[in-house]
Amino acid sequence: LNYEPLSIFVSLNIIPVITVILLSAAPVCTTANIMLANNICDLEKDVKVKRYTLPYYIGKKSLILFSWLYYIIYITTMLMVFLNMLHPVVLMSFLTLFVVQKNIKKFFKLQDKEKTFPVSIKNYIIIMGSNVFLIFLSGLL
Repeated sequence: LNYEPLSIFVSLNIIPVITVILLSAAPVCTTANIMLANNICDLEKDVKVKRYTLPYYIGKKSLILFSWLYYIIYITTMLMVFLNMLHPVVLMSFLTLFVVQKNIKKFFKLQDKEKTFPVSIKNYIIIMGSNVFLIFLSGLL
């Protein structure tokens, strides 16, 4: 950061910024899916009280969004390994995809607050837990 009268010059290393953005995909997408699942499950009740959330406006596409927010996490993980931002050991997180996919299918069949909403929380714990552990492990390697 250089200073001259009436001027400020900023130098920004783009790779660390891109790394932070890509690393934020998992917490952002999993948290967004908890809120999205909540809104999907409450859709009928929300409409009755004239509360119009995203699922109201995009309809059944909200289920597609729900699944793709999870897939984005795996895509960004693969991209970060490919770009040497993360150690290849982090690819072990793809093992969680089987459980996450099973939970997505469960939510697709029924969108109920008591029965299927908890899958979004389970997916959050599975994805974030494995990512944190594997990134920590990769730091030790």
